[in-house]
Amino acid sequence: MATEGRSSILDSHLVELIKIGNMIRSEYCEKSKILFVEMRGLIGIEEMLGFAKCLVMDSFSYPSFNVLEDATNAQFDFLIENTHQIMDIMDQHLGKFCCIRHAMVRETPREIAYGIWYEKKNRIENYTTQVFSSKQRAVDWLVKF
Repeated sequence: MATEGRSSILDSHLVELIKIGNMIRSEYCEKSKILFVEMRGLIGIEEMLGFAKCLVMDSFSYPSFNVLEDATNAQFDFLIENTHQIMDIMDQHLGKFCCIRHAMVRETPREIAYGIWYEKKNRIENYTTQVFSSKQRAVDWLVKF
């Protein structure tokens, strides 16, 4: 996974946690408590739902963590209205966590719109989402808490 946008403090001790085909993969940095997620290519709703399930059900025993989702090289291949399915999974399973911050890095207008839609629809108290245009700003936001 590329290390662009990560400061050297975040590069140590990365462990691969989730991999869905060649489209979605993630590495977790225990030191920073950031899950780095990289999305590439055409991402359908099934891949997004699979990732959401892995994230909330299987991956973490930590009470709090951060997600840096980089979708600058991805194109979402599902209707924006289908994002409610992802939110439903998150809503059902995030109660076991104290706090999750999710920074979404987007580049194209369509993918930015998906991120903003998801951010606006979020009603989960312990789950904060925000859309960014650069990885560095997303990292800065995550580490300031």
